[in-house]
Amino acid sequence: MENIQRRRFLKMATSLGALFWILSWAYVASVPIFDDEVFYTSAGAAAGQFLAGNLTFLEARTAVVGNGWFTPGIPLILAPIYAIDPTPNYVILRLYANILTFLLWVWALREIYSTFGHRYAMVLFIFPSLDITWHFFTPGIWSDLPMGLILIIILSRIWKLSNLAFEEDKAGFWEIFIIETLLCFAFYLRGNSILIIVAVHIFLFSVFVLSGKWNLLLKRTGSLTTGALLCIVGLAPWSITASRQLGDTIISTSTPALSFGITFGDRERLCFQPCPVVTGNIWLDTVNFSRAYAAEHGVSEIQAQKTMTSNATHGLTIARYLKQVRANFQRFLLRPAGFAQDRFLPRSKLRLSKQTVDWVGRFIELWTGVLYFPFLLALALANGTIILNSRREQLESLCLKMFTLCLFVQPFVHPGHSRYWPLFGPLMAVSGAFLLKIATRERGMNESGSKALVAIQGLYVLFVLMFGLTLFLVG
Repeated sequence: MENIQRRRFLKMATSLGALFWILSWAYVASVPIFDDEVFYTSAGAAAGQFLAGNLTFLEARTAVVGNGWFTPGIPLILAPIYAIDPTPNYVILRLYANILTFLLWVWALREIYSTFGHRYAMVLFIFPSLDITWHFFTPGIWSDLPMGLILIIILSRIWKLSNLAFEEDKAGFWEIFIIETLLCFAFYLRGNSILIIVAVHIFLFSVFVLSGKWNLLLKRTGSLTTGALLCIVGLAPWSITASRQLGDTIISTSTPALSFGITFGDRERLCFQPCPVVTGNIWLDTVNFSRAYAAEHGVSEIQAQKTMTSNATHGLTIARYLKQVRANFQRFLLRPAGFAQDRFLPRSKLRLSKQTVDWVGRFIELWTGVLYFPFLLALALANGTIILNSRREQLESLCLKMFTLCLFVQPFVHPGHSRYWPLFGPLMAVSGAFLLKIATRERGMNESGSKALVAIQGLYVLFVLMFGLTLFLVG
């Protein structure tokens, strides 16, 4: 009976989801490639033409690495299209992206259903899957939305493995290998997922220790170490390639060298004076200056960018830094429809009047806000909740906290933007479903919990509260 219900739900969700994807593509297909999509498509074209034999490896490497700001997952995904046609219409690219994100969404929905049950899958179907702004990203050539879906697949796998670790010898290497593969995929989509990779391995090792299965600890640690080494081998090709191209050590991306200076520094001193305006884009203008500076002083452009950042942030106070972090969080969290209003609607080739764009923008703002903010609250509440009973729910609580912590590092080192919330939108949905499960749990149905897991949750909540108070009270 349960299998029949599952098939019915997935069939219904997939059918409705396909309709939403078609409608989103029908509009976004009128929006030409813009912003970061330009780099992704240019790099994808180089990778595709290398596969077709029209470019050398060095030429393709130069284009794919670029400034070192993006890992090559999206360009490699686009490469087959460009191998067939070196100049595909952007409508075809958006259709291709739309189909792939739809398939990824179906995978995530099935994974959540099989791991946590129909209630979780239903919540994920409601948000973000019914949101208009989120759907504007589905035909987009960005990594944020697919990364968000990949993360909840990883979360479900980690939670299952964590529960198996408390049972006798059921946490096998195969489960670890799947997680490592997914982590590599996440890394190639977004370089800052290196934080998640590190956190996941620390989390799993801690779970193996806390499980108390001392006779299995050596075996499990060996499996986890082997998996981590395989993960490093998977990441190495990009790190080596980018490092050789840019002449400096690159683990994931080169963004940290410049982003901190742009975000928190004095831009009047970023280029040791106001940066020469060539493109009008502060990122491109500063990186162009860094190349000229590097050539003049005989250093790598990454070292030049670090010097520029150091000069721009000289004299940066804690109060000024935290004030900018607060502004980053406001852009990061509190204007979810901003990208649709500012980018997607005005750039459409449908030639909508300004009045129409404003009206549609306000409607999307209302629609997205009604769905988004309750789930943002759910994410906050889930992070502040301490589960006293049921080891399974304690582990789930810690998984949600770990992923939230990793994703919310960004405003402390990089400009905040309304484009990024699809990265943690699915996590918000899982948080909402988790709270719903806790609230509707029958009394007396609690399993035994772990005092150590309670303590870890408590320390996390205390840390977040203290840090949050510091963030909003200082400066």
